[in-house]
Amino acid sequence: MKRSLCIFLAALFLAWTAEPLCADSSRRLPAIYSVSTFGGSTRDYTTLAAWESDTDNNLTEGGIGAQTCGQVLDCYPDSASYDQRVTLMGATANAGYFRVIRAAPGHERQVVFDYTGALGTYEGVICVNGESYAGIYDLVIRHHVNQDNITKDLFFQSNPYACRVVGCVAGPSENANPTGVGGAQTYNGRAVFINTTFLGNNTGVEYGIIAGTADTAAYNCVFYGWSTGWYGAAAGSFAKNSIFQTNGADFYSNTPALTTCIYSGHGTASFVDPASGNFRLADSDTNARDQGTNLSADTVFAFTDDFDGDARPYGSAWDIGVDEWTAPTALVSIPVF
Repeated sequence: MKRSLCIFLAALFLAWTAEPLCADSSRRLPAIYSVSTFGGSTRDYTTLAAWESDTDNNLTEGGIGAQTCGQVLDCYPDSASYDQRVTLMGATANAGYFRVIRAAPGHERQVVFDYTGALGTYEGVICVNGESYAGIYDLVIRHHVNQDNITKDLFFQSNPYACRVVGCVAGPSENANPTGVGGAQTYNGRAVFINTTFLGNNTGVEYGIIAGTADTAAYNCVFYGWSTGWYGAAAGSFAKNSIFQTNGADFYSNTPALTTCIYSGHGTASFVDPASGNFRLADSDTNARDQGTNLSADTVFAFTDDFDGDARPYGSAWDIGVDEWTAPTALVSIPVF
């Protein structure tokens, strides 16, 4: 009996502190971590900046009581949107212990950060400055400003390594100044964007991604409605299983290395309702379904799920884009006598 109790308690401890997702989930979590909540007055934090400050520790020591383990912030849609920004900078992280800002499970892409304050040239609504392995999952990130510099939803600088943006929507954003906006920019720091939608207004100067660092990568992403989908400020970036559609130009300067991508002159994907932001593949699609590359053993970032967390592949091969199409569930009518 005592042995069974010990096993139960050990299992309970691991269920609370260890990664609950399979190893192939794109939403990587720390080996051991503490969870805080963000949102309205009933949550642990009402500002991103306060959580960032409190968790600026050496996370690699792995001690929960001292907050020296991985840190996860679960964000709730207690407000229609949050006029806030944050810079992750200063925590000591490694591949096992790092910080994550995500929508609370069950609220994926319901949490909106729509910032209206000042954004400097080297800033974003969510910025990672020199802190490696940071994760940003399942958030909607945009801004509405008036500044004489290109403003960004996401910004990575000062050599952060292996940062991950998964299941997010970047945009649509607006800079009333004609200098323009960007969905994301890498600047002396590598980031991988997975199952993420970059949504533009198709007006003015707009860039889905400004790839300022070699090895900037987009896996199963959608770039839709930008004046330029991908601006290669530096050479050596790449995109796999991604869709570039309804852009003024898909690429400008240093086109990324493309693997099974859809772009101008190379097919068109059919979405359910792009006007309302639904970029799931339509039942009628033939160009994206079962046309992708299997990334389950990718050497940069291996994963096996889509932006909804559904397993890839469904069918004979991976789909291109954020969504892995699945057959509609048939409804069975049961007669009542």
